[in-house]
Amino acid sequence: TLPMSVAAFESFVDGVAEGPIRCVVHGREVHASRAVCDVLLEDAGGHPIAALRGVETILRPDEPPAKRGVHAGLAS
Repeated sequence: TLPMSVAAFESFVDGVAEGPIRCVVHGREVHASRAVCDVLLEDAGGHPIAALRGVETILRPDEPPAKRGVHAGLAS
């Protein structure tokens, strides 16, 4: 998929995070050709660094639409 927009960005720390960063994606909406999710960035201790809310992605033009069923961990 291709990212198209981010509704909101929230930072929980000042400056740049050091060390490994974990990305946790929570699916909100799944459609045949697009999806919306929230992305949480955490440090190695599990403390939140930043959040991207309402990340909208669309299906690449050269990819077929998703079939009905389970997509990205969500039931449609």
